[in-house]
Amino acid sequence: MPPNKGISYRAIIPRRSPFPEPARVISKVGATLLLFGHDGQGKLSNYPPSRSSYRRTGNLGRKWTVSGPKVGANSIKVTIGNNADYAIWVQGPTEGPGRKQVSWAERYGWLSVTAVRKKVWPRYRLLIIKILSGK
Repeated sequence: MPPNKGISYRAIIPRRSPFPEPARVISKVGATLLLFGHDGQGKLSNYPPSRSSYRRTGNLGRKWTVSGPKVGANSIKVTIGNNADYAIWVQGPTEGPGRKQVSWAERYGWLSVTAVRKKVWPRYRLLIIKILSGK
């Protein structure tokens, strides 16, 4: 029988951590979401060209707000909102349950929150994926 040479183990230590610092990642994702919020707010605040003789007050555009980022146990959230009573009808969602943008508002060129999300979100989504993958 051959002599027992034994087994040895040697640790493989990476040159840099394969996991980024969570606090730094959360901060970067939050900042990127906030940029998304302000970009969306800017698009929603712009009025389409007027098609009627009524005088616009600018209230709808001024009432768009952005809050956050709010970090929860499993989420990071930025909220774009508008507290004008009629905002839901003029620029509300066009998909999903609940109240929706009315057809005349879309015909007149008012952007819905759904249209803004579809237009603006993809760029920020890619940035967030890069942050989360450590690139």
